[in-house]
Amino acid sequence: MKNEIMFGVFMAGLIAIMLATTGLSQTTQDTVSNVTINNYFAIAMSDNLTEGILFGSANPNTNNNNASHNYDGAGDTSMWLVVSSDSNVNVDFCIKDDANLTYTSYNIPNTGYTYSGNVSSSGTNLVSGSSIGITTSFIKFGSIDIAPSSNEFLRAWLDVPSGQNTGTYANNINFKGIQTGGSC
Repeated sequence: MKNEIMFGVFMAGLIAIMLATTGLSQTTQDTVSNVTINNYFAIAMSDNLTEGILFGSANPNTNNNNASHNYDGAGDTSMWLVVSSDSNVNVDFCIKDDANLTYTSYNIPNTGYTYSGNVSSSGTNLVSGSSIGITTSFIKFGSIDIAPSSNEFLRAWLDVPSGQNTGTYANNINFKGIQTGGSC
């Protein structure tokens, strides 16, 4: 019996050693993990542009009447659009109006309503001589490829035809941001 106990202890020890050196069986599985990040951007207007493009009072038969905020401060415009800092793509801007400036049945033609845009708040690119007439269809304006946290500055001018009737004329101006390279 003593031999049987010794043999049993020997076998238990041998099994313990074998288990300690070989371990338990294991298996693993792998899979991929991925995400697609979408294009994102947001735009906003400066406080003065949010108020509107205001021309104040103007006389008939005058050209290139400045919008109120064309030359604020040190000659810089205080009207701009900004690409949000959390955007992950560059942006182009588009502009249009909904109709001619109108008062009752009278209007001021869009041919005399011009604007200019640039990434600089002053300078030769923001002058009436390089301005473009506004239309009722979206068109790109100013600089293209505006980076996040960057501004597109705006100036506007108005020609008032001879004999224009008295009144307060109004319309709506629309701005649209598009990913650079897209169409308005």
